[in-house]
Amino acid sequence: MNDSYNSHGSSTVRDFDQDLLLYLSSFSQVSSACYAAAVPVLYRTITLRFWDMESLQAAVAGVTEGQRGQLFLKWGRRLCIVGQAKEEGFGSEAGMDFRLESRATSVILENKPAMRDGFLDYWLAISDPIPRRQFLIGNGRSHDHWDWVPIESLIRRSDHLQQADFLTRGEVSVGLESVISRHHPECKVNILHPQIVEYSMLDAETRSQLGPPNPSAEFLFDINFLLRPRLHALAVALVLRDRTQKPSLVEMYPFLVHAPGLKHLEVAPFIRPGPFPSLDRLKEQWQALHDTHSPNYTAHSTAGNLSNLRTLVLAMPVRNWASLLKVAELFPRLERLFFEPSSMVIRWQSIQTEIEDLVAVVRAFPPLKYLSVYYLESNENLRRIVDQHGTSLEGLIINPLNFLQYPKLNEFDLNHLATDCPNLMELRIQIKRSTGGQAECEMYKALGKFSKLQKLVLGLHFDSRPQPVDFPLATDDLNILRELIINAATDEKLTSAIWRLIKSNGAPILQCLRVVPFGN
Repeated sequence: MNDSYNSHGSSTVRDFDQDLLLYLSSFSQVSSACYAAAVPVLYRTITLRFWDMESLQAAVAGVTEGQRGQLFLKWGRRLCIVGQAKEEGFGSEAGMDFRLESRATSVILENKPAMRDGFLDYWLAISDPIPRRQFLIGNGRSHDHWDWVPIESLIRRSDHLQQADFLTRGEVSVGLESVISRHHPECKVNILHPQIVEYSMLDAETRSQLGPPNPSAEFLFDINFLLRPRLHALAVALVLRDRTQKPSLVEMYPFLVHAPGLKHLEVAPFIRPGPFPSLDRLKEQWQALHDTHSPNYTAHSTAGNLSNLRTLVLAMPVRNWASLLKVAELFPRLERLFFEPSSMVIRWQSIQTEIEDLVAVVRAFPPLKYLSVYYLESNENLRRIVDQHGTSLEGLIINPLNFLQYPKLNEFDLNHLATDCPNLMELRIQIKRSTGGQAECEMYKALGKFSKLQKLVLGLHFDSRPQPVDFPLATDDLNILRELIINAATDEKLTSAIWRLIKSNGAPILQCLRVVPFGN
């Protein structure tokens, strides 16, 4: 697996052999033209991996000192800053698996996510059929306070940075924005780890009420980043007092209207035990602003703010679906919408109402290219969504909420889905197994009707009982046990058979197939 991903090629300190300069020098004597073409590609991307100040300083020295450093500073166009904490279990470079994972970058960097390391590639490799992780960035937070001085120095010395990606625990704080703006005004910035922007709006006295760890001013997210026309991607964290509190997207509106160039936004929760009266007052002011100015939302968006957004990831509970329904009007150019597992707070006594609200919200957005949703429950809900987005969809992920809740598609449903989604290139769905019976085989054949499909992930539910249970059930029925074992046996032979059935009915450009068994 590559340490970093970049559509134009990548290079990291670890990727470079000590003899690389010698090889390049010899290469230049063979063909100066090829050498001149190779160097800008090899040194295009600067990746810094660190877990403390010592490792940060060493990483910066590795790309700034000596002849290799001169080449990095001259030809480096993309700067990837990847910092974690020792609490993550990374005490040395050998123990670190630092990479800008494709799911964290390709969706926002690639014009055609279906073509390379994009929309569905993460699910082609993950082993858990019931997703527990966010799509773009990892869960969790810490109060890691980095001294950015070495990175600021690197930014000043670089000749021409075009893009800076921050994937670091903790806030991208004061100082970095001004250095980037001064030395590389056209540099695109992606901040991929959730930033607690709320603290940045509080004065020092109010912040002191938050209790330890109390973020001081130099370690706060620099709110000036929102003013950058080239702020491309941003992840924000909304502070919640406990896991039952649900934030509202409208609370972020006063911040986001100041981000004129923002293209990709993720909103995630940050659990911080309270109460915090100062934050509560700030939230009340935000809500009052929303209630007072909601008729002007569209007017603000047409000024070039939220109307520029292309990707929205909701990795938090939705408190008020009606408010989100109104917010949908602010994103006329949205192309990618992701609902994470935590976006739905499942209350079994009112689950149908929440699902209907989710479907209504998805339908309120303009025709989307990429959609990821959890627990649609029924085929009818899927059809309602496809009625709005089917012709524009290029990627669709339908994730099961658990082993029971997912649309039970049959051959008829899949044929209609293929007809209604003619441009679909990437698909993740679930199929209920029946020991390879005729009905099951016909479902695989129906998948061949997707004429543009390139990548397919199938979740194979191996519990074929009409009403399976959500916990292990002891049974003396040997026929049931036999079926469960047969259905759960997923190997190369079964996968090849499914591939042949799909290909027998079309799917001319299907390249990747993943089958994942799930059930109790």
